[in-house]
Amino acid sequence: MEIAKRIRTITGSKENVRVKADELIKLISGSICTQSISIAMFAQTAAFQTKEVYYKAIGYAEEDGKTESTSSYVDR
Repeated sequence: MEIAKRIRTITGSKENVRVKADELIKLISGSICTQSISIAMFAQTAAFQTKEVYYKAIGYAEEDGKTESTSSYVDR
């Protein structure tokens, strides 16, 4: 809930985005949940419009206009 609250309060200024990003990193890093669970919760709070945008943000490559497979991503 704290992650979603921080995301909803992000505005368009660079300073606000930087401050909120720092807060989100602290929440994810200091959470009682494991980091992967925290990141998954962050990804599901409307921070990304689609799964493809999320995958691209975390480093998945595009192959022939499609997001690479998870297997390929892990191997790389």
